[in-house]
Amino acid sequence: MEKKSKQSSRTRTRQAPILATPESAGLSFTPSPELSRAVLTVTDLTDKIKDQLETGFPDIWVEGEVSNFKVSGNGHAFFSLKDEKSVIRSVIWANVFRMMRLQMKEGLKVMSHGRLSVYGPSGDYRLVIDRIEISGLGVLQQQFEELKRKLQAEGLFDSSRKKPLPLLPKRIGIVTSPTGAALQDIFNILFRRFPNMQAVIAPAQVQGTAAAGQIAEGIRMLNLLTPEVDVILVARGGGSLEDLWPFNEEIVARAVAESKIPIVSGVGHEVDTTICDYAADVRAPTPSGAAEIVVRKKSEFESELSGYRDSLLTEIEHKLKSLRQDWEEQVRRPSFRQPERLLDARRQKVNDLDESSRRSIRHRFEMSQAVNKQLYTVLQKHSPENKLRLWKEKLHQLAEKNYTLVHTRIRISQSEWENRNQQLFTNSPARKIPQLSRQVQYVARQLTDRTLTQWNRYQQMFSAHLGKLNALSPLAILERGYSIVSIDKEGRILRKASETRLGEILSIRLHQGNIKAQVTQIDPEEDSHG
Repeated sequence: MEKKSKQSSRTRTRQAPILATPESAGLSFTPSPELSRAVLTVTDLTDKIKDQLETGFPDIWVEGEVSNFKVSGNGHAFFSLKDEKSVIRSVIWANVFRMMRLQMKEGLKVMSHGRLSVYGPSGDYRLVIDRIEISGLGVLQQQFEELKRKLQAEGLFDSSRKKPLPLLPKRIGIVTSPTGAALQDIFNILFRRFPNMQAVIAPAQVQGTAAAGQIAEGIRMLNLLTPEVDVILVARGGGSLEDLWPFNEEIVARAVAESKIPIVSGVGHEVDTTICDYAADVRAPTPSGAAEIVVRKKSEFESELSGYRDSLLTEIEHKLKSLRQDWEEQVRRPSFRQPERLLDARRQKVNDLDESSRRSIRHRFEMSQAVNKQLYTVLQKHSPENKLRLWKEKLHQLAEKNYTLVHTRIRISQSEWENRNQQLFTNSPARKIPQLSRQVQYVARQLTDRTLTQWNRYQQMFSAHLGKLNALSPLAILERGYSIVSIDKEGRILRKASETRLGEILSIRLHQGNIKAQVTQIDPEEDSHG
C-alpha cells in the first residue's frame, strides 16, 4: 500500500510540458535581412516570366519539323516544332493562317518567324508564328511545284487539250492591265502588221491579291462575247516571282483550261515560267512575242499566197494536159469512129442475158413445185388434226386413271380421319381434368400442413436464439449498472487504469446515454482488486 501511494503521488504532481521560446528564456531575436522572404503568387510569377520572354524574344526565326498539326473550329492552327532533342508548341492565329499559301502537313520541315508568348492559365510558353517557309526552298516556289504536280496529274497540261490558233484572227481578246506597258507593246505589233485588226480588252489587275480573280473573270467574259473573239492573249510584263504570282494561282489555270477559245500566254520575260504558261494552248516568251505569234506579217501572207497561186496554176496545167491526152486516146479508138458496131454488140449481149434469165426462172419454178409436193406430203403426215386426236385419246386415259386414284385416296383419308377422331376422344383433356384436379387439391393440402409445421418449428428456434442473444448482449450488461470506458480521441476501450494519462478525455457508455470525463487521478494498483 505504501508503494502504491508513492506512485499515485508522483502521478498527481506530473505537469504538462512547457514550450520554450527565446522570449521565455530572456533572449531577443531579430531575423537577418538574408532570411526575409518575398513571396510571389503563381500568377505574379507567370506574369514576370511572360514579360521577360515576350520582351526578350519579340522577333525570332525557328527551324523545325511540324508535328501534331490541327486546325481548331475558329480557324487557329496549333502544332509543335521539333528537332532531334526538343519540342516547342506553336500557334498560327486564324487571321494569319487564312493568308498563308503553304499547305501544312505532318513531317514538313519549315522556317518559322514569330515571337515567344506565355499562356497564363497553364504556364506554357509557345511560339506565335506570323510567317512560315519551307526549309531550303521559298514558300512560293514550293507552292508553285505542288500546284504544278496537282494540275499535271489531272491532265490540264496534256497536249491533247491544246487548241490550234486561227490563221488570221479578225478579233483578238486581251486580258491585261489597261495601264501597263505590256498592252502598248501588243498594240504596236498588232496595228503595225494589220491596221484594221479589232482588239477587245478585258481589264484586270496583274499584281496583288485581287489579280488572280480578275484575270480568271476576264477570260470567262471574253468567252461569252458575241460576236466571239478568235484568240485570247493573257499578258503581263516582267517582274519577281511575287509580282507574277497571280498567274500561278489555281483559279487562273482552271479558267485557261476551260476556255473554248485558244489562249496564248505571254507573261514576264523569256526566263519566267508560270502555271498559266503550262495551261495555255501556246506559250510566248513575252507579251510582244504573243502578239507576233497571233498575227503574222502581211508580207509573209502575201508571199505564201503567191506560192499557193503558182502551185495551183502548175497543178491546173498538168490536169489539162492529162485530160487532153485521154481525149485524144478515146478519139483514136474504133468504137468512137463507128459507134453502131458498139451498139449491136450491146444489143446481142442484152438478148443473151434475157434468154438466160427466162431459162433460169423456169427451172427455179419447176424445182419449187417439186419441193412443194414433198412438203405437202410431210405436212399431211404431221397434220395437227392427227396430233390432236392422239392427244385426246391420251388425255382420256389419264383422266380415268386420275379419277380412280383420287377416289382411292379419299377412301383412305376418311378411314384415317375416323381413327384419329377415336384417338382424340379417348385422350380428351376433358376426361382427365377431374382426376388431375383431385390430385392437385390433395397435394395443396399436404403443402399447407407441412408449411405450418415448419413455420412453428422455426418460430420456436428464433425465440430460443433471441433469448440467448439478449442474455449475452452488452446492452443487457449495461442495464445491470455496468459501463464501457474508452479514450475519446482514439475510441480504444480501457481495461486497465494504467492505459490512460492525466488530463485525457474519456468517453463513458451507459445503458442510456454517454458521459465525457477527464482523468484527474490514476490508481493503477486497484486493477488487481477489480
